[in-house]
Amino acid sequence: MHRSPVITLVAVASLFALGCPPQPQYGGGGGGRAITGDPDPDGANRFAAGHRVRCHWKNGSTTYEGTVTGVEDGRLLIDYDDGDREAITPSLCQPIGGGAAPVASSGGALGGTWSIVSSSNPGGGGGYTGTVSILRTGEPYQLTWSIPGSSGFSGVGVDMGSVLAVGWSPSGGSFGVVAYRVQGGQLDGVWAMQGQSGALGVERLSGPPGLAGTYTITEARTPTGGTYSGTVQITPAGQVYRLQWTLANETYAGVGILQGDVLSVGWGSASVGVVAYRVQGGMLDGTWATLDGTTLGTEVLSRP
Repeated sequence: MHRSPVITLVAVASLFALGCPPQPQYGGGGGGRAITGDPDPDGANRFAAGHRVRCHWKNGSTTYEGTVTGVEDGRLLIDYDDGDREAITPSLCQPIGGGAAPVASSGGALGGTWSIVSSSNPGGGGGYTGTVSILRTGEPYQLTWSIPGSSGFSGVGVDMGSVLAVGWSPSGGSFGVVAYRVQGGQLDGVWAMQGQSGALGVERLSGPPGLAGTYTITEARTPTGGTYSGTVQITPAGQVYRLQWTLANETYAGVGILQGDVLSVGWGSASVGVVAYRVQGGMLDGTWATLDGTTLGTEVLSRP
């Protein structure tokens, strides 16, 4: 990283003369912290000291890895691996593998039982009611839907700060979720599989801007530390995106939803789907799709 330290001199006497107490000013590096982005207490409280993250330093296009050392005034306090420090809005950071020890509890801002207060099927047809249980298992979240008249659904989610990205399936099997932070033709992703606990996998893609075309996997790490390479084909399809992974000895299919700069993708079995919940305090405002669909359904959750 090439960052120039900034030192800000404060005229303390002048501030007192105006009746204003001196306010701390921070620059990059040294004992202070760069301050980036608006406060987001709800988003910041979904992180904990020890979490490993990759953040956009000063809201730039390049990301750097570091460790959360705490939360202050709605921002994450990050100590970067190169020695720089920053207080940054959580939407500019995403979790990576390692850091805090895995936990299996329904605590935190997202854990617990939620009620489905509004819903519609893709294309605007029908609605349904029920509950969704969200359980944190380390970095991923495990979700279970209880819907009258159905055999239920299971899912796995990753928290991107402003968006909870979830892959789901009605039939179990092998499936997962990947959530990419989109910056032009660069996609920085984290992923997890259903039933997994502990750390997240990492997958970075490089390709054409616009989420259409062939993307090269430039960096990839499994939750257990393994690596892989290959390509991902992304194709717009109505309100969703279709993804096809081609790796050394296997292929996977997925369906994605873009909300802001987060592309949420469910991948795996033929019956897999995706839901992208926008985190809004005590509400989770979701849109969802199936692997073979081109339109979106809706699902809004609220605390009982």
